[in-house]
Amino acid sequence: MGKLTGKTAVITGGNDGIGRATAQLFTEEGANVVIFGRRQNKIDEVVAELGENALGVQGDVRNLADLENLFLKASERFGKIDIVIPNAGVARLLPIEQTTEDIFNESLDVNLKGGFFTVQKSLPYLNETAAIVFVSSIAHALGLPTHTIYTTAKAGIRVMTRTLGSELLPRGIRVNCVSPGCTNTNMLWTTEGFSEKILHDMIERDIPIKRIGEPRDIANAILFLVSDDASFICGEDIIVDGGQINCMTT
Repeated sequence: MGKLTGKTAVITGGNDGIGRATAQLFTEEGANVVIFGRRQNKIDEVVAELGENALGVQGDVRNLADLENLFLKASERFGKIDIVIPNAGVARLLPIEQTTEDIFNESLDVNLKGGFFTVQKSLPYLNETAAIVFVSSIAHALGLPTHTIYTTAKAGIRVMTRTLGSELLPRGIRVNCVSPGCTNTNMLWTTEGFSEKILHDMIERDIPIKRIGEPRDIANAILFLVSDDASFICGEDIIVDGGQINCMTT
């Protein structure tokens, strides 16, 4: 029996990267999994991999009607929901002079507003003792050039974890988050201004474990937080970064 046997999980941004790895791990642990994303072809691909206990719903976390449809369809298929992972995100790393209002709004709408309303729209469908895990970033703790709007959104997620954890705990709902470091996802390689040289220098200089993270590394931390093993943990942020924040060796 897996750690999530009989439970149902909803994962936004579940068609790629950390969300996809989490969906795969949850399925292995016995969960019914509902993935949500914008690209129908990618959703179909992941659902085919996950098998008969998976459902894909197309939509955008910036659209509240899409989120309402997500949880309605999830509940119609699987009943009450036990786990919510607001994972959908974007990264636009630009100097302040090049940051337009549209880019600013997109970052906060997807990364922060999308996470908040994913939780809000899930509440009527959640089981008692449900678990919510946000995906933040270690960037919220670092003053990195060109990262202003991204880190602002991710810092908001970290604060929201604490406040929603306090607000929802009387209902039996635990809220936590993970903060990944540099992770091998399509988002990493398509982020403007990033290069293999930057990555190599980062590994050598900044990551004590001397490799970047894999999506499965982050999924393992998320699995812990939603499982019964973490039943006494709420409002916490687990850093998954190969020691970059806390274990500098040079």
